[in-house]
Amino acid sequence: MAVQDAVVRLWIDNELSKGQIQIGEDIARLENVNANLLAIAGDTDTLATPDAAKRIEDHVSSKDVTFRVTPGGHMGILAGSKAPKESWLEMAEWLAERSD
Repeated sequence: MAVQDAVVRLWIDNELSKGQIQIGEDIARLENVNANLLAIAGDTDTLATPDAAKRIEDHVSSKDVTFRVTPGGHMGILAGSKAPKESWLEMAEWLAERSD
């Protein structure tokens, strides 16, 4: 049931495009996110296209928001052969800039 609910809310109803999603009985609102945020999209992702993923910037309250497009598809940006030299490096550099 949980997987079915997630599929309906994420893919069919596309709740996150409205800046919120129901999780159980609670509503999670992206406007409540105020931490530094790095969002990465895959240039060939057909599930969450770069244009769609970039809209996260419209919903969060974070003052430090970075959005990048990197080679790969939906899972490829983390697990693909190019990930270590592309998205992993991007994440490491972003974190290093914000670390003591």
